[in-house]
Amino acid sequence: IIGKKIKPNYTIQTKNYLEKLFAGLSSTDKIIRCATMVAFEAHAERMIKELWQTITKLTDIDKDDLDYFRTHVGEDDPAEKYHVQTTTEMIAKLVSFNEIPRFLDEFKRAYAVNVEWCRAIAGN
Repeated sequence: IIGKKIKPNYTIQTKNYLEKLFAGLSSTDKIIRCATMVAFEAHAERMIKELWQTITKLTDIDKDDLDYFRTHVGEDDPAEKYHVQTTTEMIAKLVSFNEIPRFLDEFKRAYAVNVEWCRAIAGN
């Protein structure tokens, strides 16, 4: 877009998070891949809602003026619910009944990775 390469500049916490996310999403194990994606989307929905509420509490910006948040988690038909729906369908297609316990374990692990990253970048 701007005609030159831009070197990413993010914290070590974000680098570690992205590496863990990449490892889960690129795993050859379908349960790990699915659990990582489902955890990412479930956490994203929660995180986006919380961030939207926090920004509007700390500023004079009207929540409806924040288009990204309104489109993803606000309005009558938010986009984020479709991401969650898609990942729910992934579970149905990829995880057999016998694999549910392992899926849940992998989901909890993957979800914790997202939470740890948020805590790290928030300084908690």
